[in-house]
Amino acid sequence: MSKDVKIIVCDPCQTVEYAASELAKYLEIMSGDDDVATIINDRNDKEGIALGLFKDFGISDDFLDDPALDDAIDINIQASVGTIAGSNPRSVLTGVYRFLESVGCRWLRPGKDGDVVPTRNVFDLSVLLQEKASYRHRGMCIEGSVSLENMLDSVEWAPKAGLNTYMLEWENPYEYFNKWYSHSRNPFKNPEPRSLAECRAYKTTTTVEIKRRGMSFHDMGHGWTAKALGLPTDLVYPWDRFYTLTEKTQEKMDKWLAMMDGKRAVVHNAPMNSNLCYGQQEVQDRIVHDMLAYCKAHPEVDFLHLWLADSWNSQCECDLCKDTTPSDFMVMMCNRLDELMNQAGLDTKIVFISYVDTIWPPLKETIHNTDRFLLLFAPISRTYSQSYDPDTEGVYLAPYVRNKLPKPKNVKENIGYLKQWFEGFKGNSLCFEYHFWRDNYKDPGYYEMAKILSQDIKNLRALGLNGIIEDQTQRAYFPTGFPMYLYGKTLWDESADFDSLAREYFKGSFGEDWEACLSYLAKVSRLFDPVYLRGEKDESAHKDAVVKMRQIPLLVNEFKKVIERNIGHENKAVALSWKYLLYHSELISTLSYALKARAEGDMKVAKEYWEMTYRFAFAHEDFLQPVFDINDFTRFTSLLFK
Repeated sequence: MSKDVKIIVCDPCQTVEYAASELAKYLEIMSGDDDVATIINDRNDKEGIALGLFKDFGISDDFLDDPALDDAIDINIQASVGTIAGSNPRSVLTGVYRFLESVGCRWLRPGKDGDVVPTRNVFDLSVLLQEKASYRHRGMCIEGSVSLENMLDSVEWAPKAGLNTYMLEWENPYEYFNKWYSHSRNPFKNPEPRSLAECRAYKTTTTVEIKRRGMSFHDMGHGWTAKALGLPTDLVYPWDRFYTLTEKTQEKMDKWLAMMDGKRAVVHNAPMNSNLCYGQQEVQDRIVHDMLAYCKAHPEVDFLHLWLADSWNSQCECDLCKDTTPSDFMVMMCNRLDELMNQAGLDTKIVFISYVDTIWPPLKETIHNTDRFLLLFAPISRTYSQSYDPDTEGVYLAPYVRNKLPKPKNVKENIGYLKQWFEGFKGNSLCFEYHFWRDNYKDPGYYEMAKILSQDIKNLRALGLNGIIEDQTQRAYFPTGFPMYLYGKTLWDESADFDSLAREYFKGSFGEDWEACLSYLAKVSRLFDPVYLRGEKDESAHKDAVVKMRQIPLLVNEFKKVIERNIGHENKAVALSWKYLLYHSELISTLSYALKARAEGDMKVAKEYWEMTYRFAFAHEDFLQPVFDINDFTRFTSLLFK
């Protein structure tokens, strides 16, 4: 018998080489032997685990629409000899993680002690597996408050979960990094300020890691309107903190900013929230040429996003604009950009968005080259008390009225507008979602929200959507990472059963007492009642809420016995899961007192308990930080106590 497992790299690109290093790392952990795996580049060697593309092993990819974009794997290993093949390099990496999962590994959450790796005889591993991802786009987008370490941990974890896409919103995501390093909400921490240049460098560092894993890299989004004016694209409040306004820029602002009520001005004190006078050809040309220049300067970008300003009902009312919808203007710019990109020989994909005012589709214009463009459906105002429903019969859709648009909350309304978009656009489409942006804090058990998420994913195909990018906190793993685990697994396999995934995740995360833990967190979700916390029940629900909130401390106290007997678990990852649950139990007990007082109408007592919850969370932020975005939790939950 060989003294080591050979890992043979048949396609020597950085992603397959990284896949080989990951396979070696986990085989070494399984065996307890740091020298058990050897990576070689001799494709003629048949006595090991060979990693490569389908073509390297004579496997057909004819069943895929686009092998560069569509992920599929073929694993054929007997007694640690055989092949892990993928339709593209990132699929090879996915194949490595699926192979490791098949022999007992579990990826619970990002960061240190986030993996469960069994002890195995690594010379006798056998897996036969052929899979194709259900959806093309399976991704995450930066949001919340993050450190560089959070971002790198998240990027490392994403392909383990079956994700293949990452978006770094904005030219410089300073706002997200600054929310962490400024510690502006934490009364126990001093600021650790970062400069704009440092945050740009953080974006570059994160991008390198995204590309190392072969993931599809999406960039920008909001910012083109500010960039056209020569204003900051960082969404810094105040926006002129790092910027001295020049006379030339002021002249451009006076001419190009959207006119509302007869005035042209920055909206909400943020250039990225400010629309432009798109009826002026030079405005369109400026945005188009800025995007063209960005594509030329950033060949690492696979998908570049064109989003207008991040604000509702702020469109220009001048004579040049008033009779044309913002979606029509957006499509005009897309078509012109496509012409120039074709001339320049650029193949970057462009993503345009159905969001706020562009939820309403164009009335006249259509995309000419559907091969280059993708429609991004971003239903930011939707409720999460209902899952996607393709049946929109009888749903009233308000017509487009400039600067007097409603915010569609009903899911069927949002789907109705998407269907109107599809009447004129027949290209590839995906969803930009917000399950983990702020609504997750309405469900402290992280169970009911997972049910909605599961059903949303299962309904994507019926809606004509080929995947999701979640606009989300990068730390959505408290009390558990189950919803994120489910997210990756169900996008990979839309037939994945909710209960089976729950069993699989909780068993790996909590060991022998996993069933008790799953039952406990399901009860926590039901008692906190996310629909109630969203404000989607009438006044009579307050009485029921009082009864439910009274039960939570009792439930917690009873379950603490289970936590205490598991907190010293021999597996570090499992022990850490129980430790997080211990802190979570303290947090939700105090929060339940605050919500009970709120339901009783005693806001003075409610605010006192909320302050206790707030301070408890931040007092333990150093420990909880890898899994819990306390900045966003307190920012959004505090709204309940205003």
